[in-house]
Amino acid sequence: MLILGGIDAIRITMIIGALPFSLVVLLMAVAILKAVVFDLLRKHRGVPTTAAACEASQSAKKRAAVRRRVSF
Repeated sequence: MLILGGIDAIRITMIIGALPFSLVVLLMAVAILKAVVFDLLRKHRGVPTTAAACEASQSAKKRAAVRRRVSF
């Protein structure tokens, strides 16, 4: 490449080679932003957002279901 077109040819080749990777990075940034927005919305609405909070919520639901079965 250096003999055929010089530094400009190498620069253009590098830009063309980096475009697909740039697209992937852009899509990952959009996905992270969407995840943060949805997480904030869930937190604002009172839905558990961490694994520990989700597990505690599920445990509380199971205990409540057992209490309803036992109380009959």
